[in-house]
Amino acid sequence: MDNRAPREVVLFADAHVHIYQGFDVAGLLNAALTNFERAAEQQRISQPWEAFLFLAEAAGEDWFSRFNRLAAGPEQNPSEKIGNWTFKKTREEWSLRGESQEGDGLYLVAGQQIKAITNLEVLALGTRERFPEGLPLKELVQSIGKTGALAVIPWGVGKWLGARGLMIKKLLQDPLAPRFFLGDNRNRPVFWPRSALFAQAAGRGIKTLPGSDPLPLPGNFALPGSYGFSLEGPFDPDFPWRSIQKILLDPDRSLRPYGRQVGSFGFLGTQIGLKVGKRR
Repeated sequence: MDNRAPREVVLFADAHVHIYQGFDVAGLLNAALTNFERAAEQQRISQPWEAFLFLAEAAGEDWFSRFNRLAAGPEQNPSEKIGNWTFKKTREEWSLRGESQEGDGLYLVAGQQIKAITNLEVLALGTRERFPEGLPLKELVQSIGKTGALAVIPWGVGKWLGARGLMIKKLLQDPLAPRFFLGDNRNRPVFWPRSALFAQAAGRGIKTLPGSDPLPLPGNFALPGSYGFSLEGPFDPDFPWRSIQKILLDPDRSLRPYGRQVGSFGFLGTQIGLKVGKRR
């Protein structure tokens, strides 16, 4: 039996990561390491730190399973090697360790992005289970919580307005609501007023988890790790997800967001790119 006590470290995380078909996956992982290293330098971190990418895979996507197959041994799947990266299993079924040829690495956490009623998005972090789409918001959040995963309602362009915004507000005010988080991301442009829902959540002790939320556009593969958060706490490399999950659920532990939101021209460019992509 391993009696090692978890060590106190700084943990960096990007809480909203998509990997789209056509992305340079090795380039994504290399860029994420660089982005996390830059964040650690900006925060002047001198002690040991670890980094996480929380995957938010939509229906039909399952990159975590591919990484998991590679973790069984590259000799079993030589055609699936991803650049200079190798993968190792942890003692959890929903986390993996990815390491570059240079020996640097980060943790990948399984997760899904699900559409609730009215296409309001919800993330299920720390699980490989799949959830049905189209459920009422509270019911979906409850279903995610029952698996032991974290439910996150991420900000999206226009998705927190009108009736959908009222749904989130009602959940925030519900004393019987299951535990959940809100999510922020770099795609919320600098000119867009910060939603009052973030302040309401903070007033109830509900944390907001930032993430890069890359889009299916050229160059977005390099965004993971560029927008996220850091926090401190005990870390066990055998159970990386459970370690960071426990810290996130601790009301006495605060997180430090980092990264820049997209500018006005960048936001306009992404919206045009998304519209052109849909037409194609």
